[in-house]
Amino acid sequence: MCEKCVELDGKIAHLKALSPNVTDELTLAGMALLTKHYEDQKRELHPEQK
Repeated sequence: MCEKCVELDGKIAHLKALSPNVTDELTLAGMALLTKHYEDQKRELHPEQK
């Protein structure tokens, strides 16, 4: 895995670890969008992988 993907995986893991402790719906929605954005970035970096 490339260095950028490792960085993105760390960010995704951090957001997923925080989400059970967050009760604000707007914040949770923002965190979900950010997680999706990071996952999309990973797919763009390696489009040949599924």
